[in-house]
Amino acid sequence: MAESYYITPSDSTGSSGSKFGSGSSRSGRDGKTPKREQVAAACLQCRSKKVKCDAVRPFCGRCRQRRLQCEYDVAEPDVTKLEAAKRRNEEMQDQLSAMRELYAALATRSEVEAARILHLIRANTNDPFAVLRAVQEADLLLRRAAGARNDHDRVP
Repeated sequence: MAESYYITPSDSTGSSGSKFGSGSSRSGRDGKTPKREQVAAACLQCRSKKVKCDAVRPFCGRCRQRRLQCEYDVAEPDVTKLEAAKRRNEEMQDQLSAMRELYAALATRSEVEAARILHLIRANTNDPFAVLRAVQEADLLLRRAAGARNDHDRVP
């Protein structure tokens, strides 16, 4: 009778199970050349030339060797382009929400209040959140003052 052999699958995650490579010197298909470690995001120079990037910061190996300007569109080294794009999208959604609130405040307030809000917008052109916080804090102060007046006017 013939002998049966069982082949078990190898560990495909490597020793550390890291998302972008294990850092160990695992062998490639032929057992001679080690696999290149996958990087989260390549530099802009390497991406434009469609070549492999080692993603070493501040200068990758290829840019350092060729004395090129090495730039990354992702600030953190372990963040993928997709993760960075999702984060940026969330930030833009927050800004859009703040701007919609400011627009609603301008549309519904009196002329005097709208002029004050517009003045805040012009003073803080790059930060809609600062303007929105100032408007919300002013509303809160007005509500507290109105509540205090109502409490003061009541006779026990």
